[in-house]
Amino acid sequence: MADNFINLLANHRFNESANHDDPAQDLSHDGHLDAGLNDDIPEEHVPALYIGSPYSPLIYRDLVNRLIRDNQDLWNQLLHNNFVEAMRVASADNTLVLNGFKWYMIQDFFYCVQLIAYNADRAAKAPNPMIYGKLTKTLNNTLTQWAPNALQTCTDADKLNIPDTVVFGAKREEATEKYTKFISDTAEDENWVVSLLAQVPGIQVRTGES
Repeated sequence: MADNFINLLANHRFNESANHDDPAQDLSHDGHLDAGLNDDIPEEHVPALYIGSPYSPLIYRDLVNRLIRDNQDLWNQLLHNNFVEAMRVASADNTLVLNGFKWYMIQDFFYCVQLIAYNADRAAKAPNPMIYGKLTKTLNNTLTQWAPNALQTCTDADKLNIPDTVVFGAKREEATEKYTKFISDTAEDENWVVSLLAQVPGIQVRTGES
């Protein structure tokens, strides 16, 4: 699992929220059962995911937390290195860093758009009405919140102020294309649990903001 985990995480982002299924203002990953990817896990799979936690006795549904803890050495390498540190201490007028973040946010918008198609495919494969209902909520939130918010971050004058023509005319990076194809192919070809794992790099908690 470690090799697959590092490949996925290295190809995409960590700074997304705990879940695209929840409204932006409700996002947290404090072990509450209503937060995060884990609400999608069918009940029959929950016992197999139990690992315990120093934070909450209910954390057994926290699949992302399990992956991080089981691969802590890789996680530390990704978060604690010269590149991340340089980004952290960069000044607000650092043009190189700012332009890099603008390009990242454009790619982030592309990812959110692709997530709509991905979750539509997941909904079509939902094993029961309850999960189908949650996924339709996911689709609505992605359509009305996540994708529009990413676009507004790019284009609003008081934010990154990127012309919308630049955003929509931008080329998707190879890493973005590969990752979005990966999650789409997984939704098409694999089972329910594997389709959840495919989302992990794109739904990670806002670790860097805490």
